[in-house]
Amino acid sequence: MAVSITVEHYGNYGKCVKLDNGLCELLVSVDLGPRVLYFALKDHENLFFNDTQDSISHSGADFDSMYYKGAAWHIYGGHRLWVSPEAMPETYYPDNTPVPYEIGENEVVLRCEKEIHNDRQYTITIQMQPDSAEVTLIHEIANCSQSVQRFAPWSLNVTDKGGAVIVPQADRPTDLLANRVLAVWPYSNMADERVMWGKDFITLQQKTPCDGPFKVGTNNEKGFAILVNKGQAMRFGFTMDLQAEYPDYGCSFETYTNELMLEVETLSPIQDVAPGESVVHTETWSLAALDAPVDVKNEADCARVAALFAK
Repeated sequence: MAVSITVEHYGNYGKCVKLDNGLCELLVSVDLGPRVLYFALKDHENLFFNDTQDSISHSGADFDSMYYKGAAWHIYGGHRLWVSPEAMPETYYPDNTPVPYEIGENEVVLRCEKEIHNDRQYTITIQMQPDSAEVTLIHEIANCSQSVQRFAPWSLNVTDKGGAVIVPQADRPTDLLANRVLAVWPYSNMADERVMWGKDFITLQQKTPCDGPFKVGTNNEKGFAILVNKGQAMRFGFTMDLQAEYPDYGCSFETYTNELMLEVETLSPIQDVAPGESVVHTETWSLAALDAPVDVKNEADCARVAALFAK
């Protein structure tokens, strides 16, 4: 199969580039962001959250002084590229302008304008496989300043209501030493019923209503997590460097949920980036149809879903 790449308008997000190989579809915004706003198997529902009501945004005096008067950041939804560690308003860059892009064979390359004040430039290359429901996202962040910057590329995937994420636990033998990192944010209740702390997996469900947000991070040495929602399983793949330093006490993976959505987040090592240098973070997405409901508090079900992507 060939990959069809077209430009069309999507909802109230304006112009988007659509990639379609007959098995799956993806839409990425180019009038703002960018955000991957839509990803799903053909004839299935979108797995990403779209904030059509502008429920999540940030602005104010700090944004005015750092960027420009009236600057505001909007979540928009879907997939975005950030840097860690998180800070306000530095991380929340007001990415509301058109994004230059180039369409190639089976891919689109989005080259954002250099960020004001932050002096970084993002490039995202999205490649769709012609004969499978698989996409590769290559994130590149360049330091455009005159001094060393220290950061980690951070891929955030804001997925829709009703989903759950399956996260494998590290099982590397370390004898008398610990082999797992667990970072928990101040607002997270460890007894939250949305979380399952299993032997082989940790799972987190999105529920509405809920008792506030929840976030947890891990040293995900297996290099994947799987979202289940709307009759589909979506695998997020990445690589963890066991010798590198990661943000948030050593987290290569984080997940967050509230009453609106569920985030699946992968991170690269935190490092010093010299002027003119770039760092790259690659994430792979794969889709599979589910032939039965998944109980994410049952580890046998979690293993069954993970096996869908075994090669």
